[in-house]
Amino acid sequence: MSRQSRQSFATLRASNQADTCDPKLVSPAYTPDSVWRNRDQFFTGRDAIEKFLTDKWAKEHNYRLRKELFAFQDNKMYAQMRDSSADVI
Repeated sequence: MSRQSRQSFATLRASNQADTCDPKLVSPAYTPDSVWRNRDQFFTGRDAIEKFLTDKWAKEHNYRLRKELFAFQDNKMYAQMRDSSADVI
């Protein structure tokens, strides 16, 4: 298995940590230069990921992330991810 393939699987496994709702457990799974997109927001790096998740999970309860890996090639991973939560009122 190539280095890129191992990284793709590591990223998918790391997304399992998301169900803990602990940004400090989730953010180290991503590279320091990771680029994330959430709807109209784009941010780069572990610190930005941790801040985003901290803010997100402060507003959401019962967060769950569902994921399905479709394929991977070189340094690309094709996965479908769906999340669900209940907003705090």
